[in-house]
Amino acid sequence: SKPITPQQIVDILVASGSESNNSNGLDDVSKMDAVRMVTERRLTAHFQPQVDLQSGEITSCEALARCQLPGREILSAAQFVPALVENGFALALFDIVMKQAAAAIRDWHDHGLKIPCSVNLAPSLLDDLELPDRICDLLVLHKVAPSDITIELTEQMTQLPLDNFIEVLTRLRMQGFGLSLDDFGVEASNFDRLSALPFTEVKIDRSLVAGCSDDVAKRATIRAISTIAAQHEMTVLAEGIETQEDFDTLGQLGVDLGQGYFIAMPKTAAEVLVDHGGRPTQSEWNELVERRVKASR
Repeated sequence: SKPITPQQIVDILVASGSESNNSNGLDDVSKMDAVRMVTERRLTAHFQPQVDLQSGEITSCEALARCQLPGREILSAAQFVPALVENGFALALFDIVMKQAAAAIRDWHDHGLKIPCSVNLAPSLLDDLELPDRICDLLVLHKVAPSDITIELTEQMTQLPLDNFIEVLTRLRMQGFGLSLDDFGVEASNFDRLSALPFTEVKIDRSLVAGCSDDVAKRATIRAISTIAAQHEMTVLAEGIETQEDFDTLGQLGVDLGQGYFIAMPKTAAEVLVDHGGRPTQSEWNELVERRVKASR
């Protein structure tokens, strides 16, 4: 399928009505706002580092969608992505973030920063058998390998009645993409179901991560996830790390990687390069992350 055009977006809006607000309770994001986000190019990707919990070295980044409408502060993904998806712009959002992630990876690589990136995908898009080839075509334009991209999907995806999703996941893995199961632990997690799907990473939800250093039940759950994931050769990543105590505890429980405000705030692609007064090499960036971790202790 071809990329959606601005005119097609406007046509969708006209056909479906005017500026009525979405039904997810996001009263400040209207349907017209959603159109402006896409057609006026107000969507950008910020990148949050993901680090090895043992060494503190950066291993990857997650591309996080951000938006700024006139007269408003920058919106986080939680504030506008549901409205975009509900109004039919899931593919447009994915295209925009993926293109910016690919461009960032290419730029980082050109300046000695060899960092892959993960990009979130709306589960509904997994019903499109052309999706893997579509992403590959985009990456070719930026001279980025599929192995530099991990596709993130929420755990709820495994419960959806999509006809093609297993085939699409398999095609993505065969082409070299990583696959991460996001928000793991929010629902009643089915480990048997997990092992039957071609995921390379499990991402522990922030609700389990927050306060795990003082919560026996959370620690037991995290250790169980880490053990089972290791048996299936999956990487375990904890998101939403906000304290030194949780950072240390997660490393002791067998979690491989982590991200969160304790480690680093999301940045623009340019900020990743110019942080600390210049365009850092891989080793300089790793040293910067380590200093930040130590300074917070």
